[in-house]
Amino acid sequence: MRVCLIGAFSGNPDEGYKNIARHLADYLSRDHELMEVENRHLISAGIWKEMKTFSPDIIHYITAPTQSSFFVLKTAQKICGGDVKTVISALHPRSHDLFSNSFTRRYVQSLKPDLILTQCREIENNFTSAGCKTSRLPNGVDTLRFTPRNQEDRIRMRESLGIDEEKYVILHVGHITRARGIGILRDLQNADRDHQVVIVGSSYFKPDHTLWNDLKQSGCLILNTYFRHIEEIYGLADCYVFPTPPANSIFMPLSVLEAMSCNIPVVSTPFQGLTDHFSEGEGLRFFTEPVDLIRHIEEYQQGVRDTGIREKVLPIDWSVIGRRLEGEYHKVAQEC
Repeated sequence: MRVCLIGAFSGNPDEGYKNIARHLADYLSRDHELMEVENRHLISAGIWKEMKTFSPDIIHYITAPTQSSFFVLKTAQKICGGDVKTVISALHPRSHDLFSNSFTRRYVQSLKPDLILTQCREIENNFTSAGCKTSRLPNGVDTLRFTPRNQEDRIRMRESLGIDEEKYVILHVGHITRARGIGILRDLQNADRDHQVVIVGSSYFKPDHTLWNDLKQSGCLILNTYFRHIEEIYGLADCYVFPTPPANSIFMPLSVLEAMSCNIPVVSTPFQGLTDHFSEGEGLRFFTEPVDLIRHIEEYQQGVRDTGIREKVLPIDWSVIGRRLEGEYHKVAQEC
């Protein structure tokens, strides 16, 4: 099968869309002819000529999506011609904006692709009500890479970063911006002198330096660099916190899945992709109020570290997600 995958591929894979695009591309390239199209290059006439020459069977756009996503995909379908099928991955809550008024709803109906891959019930229902064919496909995690670490590795990583072996380490991986809601990590750092909050930033967005200074002054350890072996950083943590408002990240945040795969207790805001896919318990808790975040962490501190949370993500290893995606491609390709 000839697959044209449109998404974000360039630079370090320390951002959700890039990570998803890279994993899907790596899997598909094993058994299919694959053309990767960097979404930033869609303004180039040359890329459209290359796409037409490639003559794909499937054009798949990894996106929010937005109105422009539907226009791009419909244009690509017309340019390539033939029986090419189109697929959109609906990864971000901003896709709800498409149903905020009758105009954008009609826009979706008129430019709908052959298949929309969704990650939560509400957005699936929205697209279905607009006449779109949908299927559920969660994000994945590399369960062979993100594995529980032994005590020796944990101590070694803490020593390398100057973290006291006895500290209760609370980890967050993500962009250092106010929209991500990480100001609350300052409160966690101040709540208990036995806490050590560690924040790993991203090279994708420029950090908010005022926020950075506030977090640093409170005692948070900030590592704003790209870690090729980020799995080692997860290994030093006692708990993983994802406090981002659900509208400001993808439906299924990858860092949450990575922490779960490392068997680290997680406290997260209730992202629809997470709450629809995983039940609470066994090391996974959701919160909306700061007091609940603190309570869940206190509960984790008093309990055992070996949670069994890893079992929740084993069924969504990227290899499984890749096979499921292939199945979706074959089904849509066979439709008239």
